[in-house]
Amino acid sequence: MLVMQIVYVLYAVALLGGGVMGFVRAGSTPSLIGSSVFAAMAVAAAVQTGRNPTTGIGLGLATSVLVAGFFLYRFLNSGKFMPAGAALTMSLIVLIVSLVALAGRLRAAGGG
Repeated sequence: MLVMQIVYVLYAVALLGGGVMGFVRAGSTPSLIGSSVFAAMAVAAAVQTGRNPTTGIGLGLATSVLVAGFFLYRFLNSGKFMPAGAALTMSLIVLIVSLVALAGRLRAAGGG
């Protein structure tokens, strides 16, 4: 599950980078705090995926669903691709990759 660990670490870096950019450009402390929380969740998903892949992927899936939901709301309200649409797109990609990985794990565990 090294691939999923890499996905979650890259996701964390992108989330944190976006929060730092929001803080630097607009002085948005909530962006910095929110991105830090979600980046920490993505790092935790990466670590847990190395220990217990099903639990780690579940955490990564939950993180991507939360972030996607937040940025879907922001995108629908602003209509702007940057930053809401980009973060939404990235989160949907992570969500889909997580679902595929989780399905593969469950299929392998079930033998079918």
